[in-house]
Amino acid sequence: RGRALLWPVLISLAAATGASISIRHIVIQRAAANSFSLGSCGPDLGYMLEMNSVPNVIVSVLSGHGDCTVIDWQFMGVTLPMLALAGFSAMAAGAWVIRAWSLRASLD
Repeated sequence: RGRALLWPVLISLAAATGASISIRHIVIQRAAANSFSLGSCGPDLGYMLEMNSVPNVIVSVLSGHGDCTVIDWQFMGVTLPMLALAGFSAMAAGAWVIRAWSLRASLD
């Protein structure tokens, strides 16, 4: 029974990580649209990788540097980070629904 909880928990942790990054991206885009400043958006990713080590680039990207305020694509007001957030939420929910179905099937 304990092993049966392992996969939904791991999937939920991965989904929570992705969702938190999506939420941060949404906040940055909304702040730029409302003319608030969350710091400067630095150079593009290619330049950062040429000038810095990969761990430093990851820290910079996750702290809001780069051309993060540009909304590259949207459909009916829904941006890519919003779609990613919905996808990560569905992934976590799906893991628990499958867990519930398998538990129910094993009880029958």
